[in-house]
Amino acid sequence: FKPLAEVLQQPHPRQYIIIHLMGLHTPFRMRYPAEYAVFDEPCPGKTERQRGYINRYHNAMLYNDAIVERIIAAVRNTGAYGSVIYLSDHGLELYENRDFHGHSIEGGLEIPFVVWLSETYKAAHPEKTARLTEYLTRPFMADDAIYSICDLLGIEFKGFEPARSVFSPAFKPRNRMVHLFDYSYGIDYDAARKKQSRP
Repeated sequence: FKPLAEVLQQPHPRQYIIIHLMGLHTPFRMRYPAEYAVFDEPCPGKTERQRGYINRYHNAMLYNDAIVERIIAAVRNTGAYGSVIYLSDHGLELYENRDFHGHSIEGGLEIPFVVWLSETYKAAHPEKTARLTEYLTRPFMADDAIYSICDLLGIEFKGFEPARSVFSPAFKPRNRMVHLFDYSYGIDYDAARKKQSRP
């Protein structure tokens, strides 16, 4: 993490750093070094091919988590006022209910959204920090990430809508939509989940 450490040491009064990780895109075997090849679970009910994919996915997840932890550690070690936000662009279906792995509406919509705050940040914003655990179950979609990130960082811009920030007391839930790549068609995610959960 030498490049990140070098950037963090630069004498700028403010820094906004974006790191785009390769993450867990296939082929999974190319997403982690050999020392992270630790999973070899039996995966009952799965074929040998499926078992291989699942274990390689878990290895890639372990390595991805280690990378995120190293990013957090690098920021923490500066002792500065700072935060790290991690979120994924999509999830993945991995043989949960059928012989399929990859992008899907069934398994690719739930994503991680992790927020780490430095002790200096927490001290500067005790009320905001104390409220964060109240927001864990808020229905959120990544389309609104810019509002949440800017709200957390105290950045305002023309067109900023506090109601779309998951960190704002003014947050208002709205229908979470799943769109095709060209936005020509959308599915109401929350309505579809309710329909799917009915007996």
